[in-house]
Amino acid sequence: MTTRWTDEQIAQWARGKYWFQSFPWCPVQRADSAFVWNTIAPHVAWPGKTVLDIGCNYGYHCFAAAKAGAVATGFDTDPRSIEMATTIRDHIELQDVRFVTLRPEETFDVVLYLSVQHQFDPDYSRLEESVGALRHQARETVFVELIVPPLEGRRTQRDIEAALQGEMLAIYRHKVRGTRAIYKVNGKGVDA
Repeated sequence: MTTRWTDEQIAQWARGKYWFQSFPWCPVQRADSAFVWNTIAPHVAWPGKTVLDIGCNYGYHCFAAAKAGAVATGFDTDPRSIEMATTIRDHIELQDVRFVTLRPEETFDVVLYLSVQHQFDPDYSRLEESVGALRHQARETVFVELIVPPLEGRRTQRDIEAALQGEMLAIYRHKVRGTRAIYKVNGKGVDA
């Protein structure tokens, strides 16, 4: 059984680290993590749902989903992010969340794809392909957060919405970079 660190231990550990996600106990509130969660949370009955967070970073949304009753898995290709998420899990959040560096292939009820596409596809030329794959991995819902307009290229908001075939839930000015939109896209319900 892991014991939660004291507030002083958390502050000492967190000091000097780069925080892209903003946990309530973070020394720096750089991102809009709570806003994103509060936007998507009402659209799912979380207890018992399986959730995959692609590009989970330090796990903010995994922990939020677990607190809401979901079985959450966080995936990130950066082992340093997974190490940080695991430390947060084991010493601060104390939630039963699985973190991995290899993308799971199984189907989940909900897939979170929040601020990922622009990292490898700045003009969103592969957005349809990415979202199509995500829809097949989600039984129910995919939540997508995108920088709009894209960092490169000329895709318009209308082009993006046509590619996603989903519902825009919110558009907001991100604290660090760009205006972002959050979409809800139906999953295909395909069980692998």
